[in-house]
Amino acid sequence: MKYDLTFITPCFNQGQYLEDCLQSINGNRTSLKYEIVVINDCSTDNTHEVITELSKKYTFRYIVNETNKKLPETRNIGLRNSESKYVICLDADDMIPPNYIEANYINLVTNNVDVSYSNSQCFGATTNLLTWPEFNLDYLRYGPFIHCAAMYRRELWERTPYDKNMTHGWEDYDFWLSAAKNGARFKKCNRTQLYYRQKENSMIVDTNSKLDT
Repeated sequence: MKYDLTFITPCFNQGQYLEDCLQSINGNRTSLKYEIVVINDCSTDNTHEVITELSKKYTFRYIVNETNKKLPETRNIGLRNSESKYVICLDADDMIPPNYIEANYINLVTNNVDVSYSNSQCFGATTNLLTWPEFNLDYLRYGPFIHCAAMYRRELWERTPYDKNMTHGWEDYDFWLSAAKNGARFKKCNRTQLYYRQKENSMIVDTNSKLDT
């Protein structure tokens, strides 16, 4: 394949955060060759103009949805227009630290697993650290604890794409459940974390007390 890793970054009315996201990706120290696919899901603000300006500073593939497809199908569109062995779906308003790619890649390869996930450090309106448990299928049946930006092998998506009907949330949980049903192996990466932006109107269900081991 042309790339080792693809970042799938949907963007709906979040152009003001996208440069932070892109900078965080490009700030990674990694041996992997990666591409970034930004998909504008028919934004209604100035996101298109912002992305056009950013394309002069950063290298990424830009796709514009002619109609609002919602998050799961937008990810599918990005994946159908990319080519790599591994995938990270990083939302346009989130960020990653400089060791994120390499730490998750090493976790995948050395443990021979299909999905590598981490804790989530909130920033913005709240600064909570969302500490998730080591993988256990019974925990996953109980509720979601794997964030969207976990690194995974593309073949998981090829077997079961994101369900385009999951337009009101839980699309990641549905995807991980489908992957687990198909025999995917999961492993937590404790060497890095996702930077998860919180806005004043964000809604977080803190499941730490229910899922901590």
